[in-house]
Amino acid sequence: MYRSKKRERTTEICFNEYDKKVSIITYNTDLKKRLFRYSDLYPAYCKLLYDDGNGCVEYEILKDRLSLRLLPPCSDNRRETARGLMKKINSGGEPM
Repeated sequence: MYRSKKRERTTEICFNEYDKKVSIITYNTDLKKRLFRYSDLYPAYCKLLYDDGNGCVEYEILKDRLSLRLLPPCSDNRRETARGLMKKINSGGEPM
């Protein structure tokens, strides 16, 4: 059995402007779990098309159910504040 290298394990999100469905092909474990749960709860919106048995799955989901979120980079000040808060929480202290 061939085991793919981490570099070969990709996630592809494919759609066009005409169709109402998006194809998601992934090896990503977290994304696979999320898609599995979503397809279990909402089978009319999302379904498993293919599972190769080697870790790759393909799901089809309605385009209006998919969201892409872009986050701006954190400022140094915000990063330092968050780091200090997490150190306090991890050392057993109370958060602010």
